[in-house]
Amino acid sequence: MKHKKAVRTAVAAVSVSLLLASCGVLQEIGTPVMTLNDSGAGSLREVLAAAAPGDTLRLVVPGTLTLGSTLVIDKNITLLADGVTIDAGGKGRALDVASGATVTLKGGTLRGGDGLPLVDATPLATQPLATIPPKVGGVILNQGTLILDGTVITGGKAEQGAGVYVGQGASLTLKSGSISGNEAVRINNQNGYGGGVLADTGSTVRIEGGEVGNNTAYSGAGIESYGTLVITGGKIIANTASVWGGGLWSSGSVRMEGGSIEGNTAGYLGAGGVVDTGGTFTLISGKIVGNQGTGPADRVNLRGGNGGGLSVSGTLNMQGGEISGNRVTLSGGGVGLLDGGKATFSGGKISGNTSDWVGGGVLVKSAAATLSGSEISGNRAESGGGFTVSGKDAKLTMTGGKINANEVVKGAGGGLNVNTSAIFSLEAGEIAGNTAENAGGGVSVSSLMNVSGGVISGNKVTGTTDGGGGVRVQIGGTLNLSGGEIRGNSAVKTGGGVTLNGTLNMTGGSISGNTVTNRATGQDLGGGGGGVRMYSGSSMTASGGSISNNTAWYGGGVETNGAYQTSPTSTFVLSGATMSGNKADGNVGGGFWNDGKLTMTSGSVTGNSARDGGGVFNTKVGVYSKTGGTMSGNTPNDVVQGQ
Repeated sequence: MKHKKAVRTAVAAVSVSLLLASCGVLQEIGTPVMTLNDSGAGSLREVLAAAAPGDTLRLVVPGTLTLGSTLVIDKNITLLADGVTIDAGGKGRALDVASGATVTLKGGTLRGGDGLPLVDATPLATQPLATIPPKVGGVILNQGTLILDGTVITGGKAEQGAGVYVGQGASLTLKSGSISGNEAVRINNQNGYGGGVLADTGSTVRIEGGEVGNNTAYSGAGIESYGTLVITGGKIIANTASVWGGGLWSSGSVRMEGGSIEGNTAGYLGAGGVVDTGGTFTLISGKIVGNQGTGPADRVNLRGGNGGGLSVSGTLNMQGGEISGNRVTLSGGGVGLLDGGKATFSGGKISGNTSDWVGGGVLVKSAAATLSGSEISGNRAESGGGFTVSGKDAKLTMTGGKINANEVVKGAGGGLNVNTSAIFSLEAGEIAGNTAENAGGGVSVSSLMNVSGGVISGNKVTGTTDGGGGVRVQIGGTLNLSGGEIRGNSAVKTGGGVTLNGTLNMTGGSISGNTVTNRATGQDLGGGGGGVRMYSGSSMTASGGSISNNTAWYGGGVETNGAYQTSPTSTFVLSGATMSGNKADGNVGGGFWNDGKLTMTSGSVTGNSARDGGGVFNTKVGVYSKTGGTMSGNTPNDVVQGQ
């Protein structure tokens, strides 16, 4: 009979539950916490002490629970806190999560702590000048596993991890909610690190949703990480660092698969969005947008803001995503790759970034980068609109991708500026539609550029002081052209394809369909060198490839210049290349306008046209000699000696 009674009781209980559910009355989850008192009967402390590992606790009464001391959780607990604020009252911190414990916070707000020193660990960011252990974890010290789901962490102050300090080997997951309005402060000769979060070595932080926003610090205003950070969603937004890493500072591993780092600001050293120093940053998806480096720009000593979106001296792997709309006062509007750093750009887009000086899209300074698939477009700077590659051991190798529609407003290199011992190698890909006001619509190089493939096309120089619509080879620069195309570029004054002050070694490839647009007479207005303009002191050898279908007022294919001041005459040796279909539009020198020294040993000059000197027009000081090759079929004649 007892057994039958128990069965009837259980059935009745199930029936009541089903009836309540059918009427829209749901049983609330978790053990209720019935008071907002800090201690005593029914308080959160008492219920926590009595809870078993794995229990769920539910704060029932809305309002504020003001703590007299830090709340410690040392077991696996889920805490439901909708409508409740747990306030540390500016003393200590709100919560300690002990090592080995897993705590899930759902809803509610934790606020108002000023941190405490760590007892059993030395914070990674401790400075040598400090004699007093720093306060860490303004609101939360997490030494276990912490999951935030709809919770707000705010109003914390500490030297390290003003919102949350994630200890060595601990983990933090932000699913939703926010870590916002926290301040990492300078106390006892220690700068403030990690305004929102500081994650120590061996830790793991996952940002899946929510936001880390409006926090402040010396560095890493949003997050400062020495461990592993994975971003799959959410936002790191509107944080401010006085020195660098407005959104994020990391020396560990960062993997970004979604979400955004946006609208952050950094001062003296720039890097409004992200600083990666010695670690690895992998961008697969997501956005790094609208960040700013606002520090003073010292162009003499190269001090100031580098990398408006990212500043990297570790390793950057960009496979996708977007870096756009960032700005910096010195260099690297989108990305600053610095001092031994390495980068691979295989996908994604770097666009619409601005540098007030050099490297609108990317700065590669004494570092190495490979561009194989990303698009670098619509960036702006004084010099090097898309890329600036500069410094000892600096290298950029382009095996694919696009450098398109970038702009420089005063200097050189609409697409790229390559200088100061740097090396740029173009093997494949496209440099197109870039613009420079002064020189080098596509590329300006004063060091070394090797072209074995790819296309440099549709670039232009809009000003009247210099030229090089496709490429400007500056004094001391060398261009080795063994393949690829320099085509369809234009300049107003001179050198539609290439303007040369250094050395051009052409063993293959083509310079074709380029244009110089000026047709007006007057001192120093130019108008020559549709394919190539050679200033005094420059030299070019063309043993292979072709120079064809270029147009200028004079010197449709090539303009060579004589000696000027201390610079010797320019020299061109044709030893195997073909010169054809070039045109002097209404003037002289269809193939060559020769005011320097032109030597032809092999190759061909055919099918070029001009008013006079369809093949070659020699000025009265121009020197011309032919020991081999073919000179024929030019209109109206092959070679003319001017008077």
